[in-house]
Order: sequence, then structure tokens, then C-alpha cells
Amino acid sequence: MMKYIEDIGHVLIGLVPCWGLVREYEQLPPENDANPVIDVDGTEYWSSVRVMDIFRDLTGYLVGEVFRTLGLVVLLLWALFK
Repeated sequence: MMKYIEDIGHVLIGLVPCWGLVREYEQLPPENDANPVIDVDGTEYWSSVRVMDIFRDLTGYLVGEVFRTLGLVVLLLWALFK
């Protein structure tokens, strides 16, 4: 149930331009600096859990942005043809 509430929150955050991207950017450095995952050949990469969390968050932001854009288009069409 908590994941659904979080996903709805991400959709709402997506209604505000750029808020979600700034929010995710602020969350990245501590995670990567504190817990780098290092492959056998010495390559650093993000943990799969963090990658999936970013994917879910950005998907929610994208849905919110689509709702915002559709709302603006509807308002524009209404203003043009009323």
C-alpha cells in the first residue's frame, strides 16, 4: 500500500516542472559516494535496487508531466473554441 501512495506522490510531483528531476539529482550523490558497487574488473556501478527506484520515480514524474501537458492543451483548446 505504501508503494502506491509513493507512486501517487511522484505523479503529483511530476505536475510541477523540473521538481522531480531536481529531487532525484539531490538524492544521487550520497548513495553513490557511500556505497559504490564495484565489479570484478573495478568498474563502479549503481546497485540494481537504486536503479529500479529511480526508474519508478522517473516514471511517476513522467505520468505527472503528461497529465500537466494534457491539461494545458485542453485549456488552450477551450480558450480558442469557446
